[in-house]
Amino acid sequence: MNAADSQNLFDGNGNSNYYQRKQEITIALEEIQGVLCAIWPGTTTQEKKFKAMAIYTLFGTRSWEKVTTLPVGELDAGLIRLRTIEQNTKNTPMDEEDVVVTVLNESMGNTASAANQHGGGLGLLTEQVVGLKR
Repeated sequence: MNAADSQNLFDGNGNSNYYQRKQEITIALEEIQGVLCAIWPGTTTQEKKFKAMAIYTLFGTRSWEKVTTLPVGELDAGLIRLRTIEQNTKNTPMDEEDVVVTVLNESMGNTASAANQHGGGLGLLTEQVVGLKR
């Protein structure tokens, strides 16, 4: 490999592709933790349970260690869903399990099962969830 070929392996700061990917993963993981804490800021047993439910729903595992090994694309997809949940529930207390389950299911596109849990249709599930808490 000549010098011209190896230049493609590094960015302008001299960081390798591996380092860049590792940094992207670290940032995504920190963002995920930050959004989880924004939605459930406390450390009560119930809030820990809801955070664990969110991780399982978004990433298909109960192991944070496994989440740290996921490809950056999967982490980003979960982060986008989590940010959407945060935005859609700003005025909705996320402190009851039925509401959390509904919102998590909706975020994954499981609107039929989530809506049926609350006797509603597929229409405006988020509004139904907000309505549950008002």
